[in-house]
Amino acid sequence: MEEKYSERVELNLHTYMSGFVSVIRPREAIETAVQMGHRAVGVTDFESVQSFLEVATCHQKHRDKIKVIYGIRTFANDANVTILAKNQAGLKALYQVVSTGEITPEQRKNLLVASAYW
Repeated sequence: MEEKYSERVELNLHTYMSGFVSVIRPREAIETAVQMGHRAVGVTDFESVQSFLEVATCHQKHRDKIKVIYGIRTFANDANVTILAKNQAGLKALYQVVSTGEITPEQRKNLLVASAYW
């Protein structure tokens, strides 16, 4: 692959678990990112963490080649929001956010919340 791909980190990858937004299986997404030389990939399906098990299973084979960042895309205050887990505590917080629809200040410490809207 060309060098420019190895410098890329995709932080907003959707799998087929995002409904009609994507058709790629989580395993295929991770394997493609590895083939392209990505150092990391953020899996951020819409309102769903359903792909995480398949992503984690595939990541076991490629752990030395790529970092997986778990996240979701959700709506908050009328804005398309991306929430990424910073660490293992953030992953737990992400599951809680999906379950409750709220982010507490304590959870926020372990999450990265970004929006394209101002």
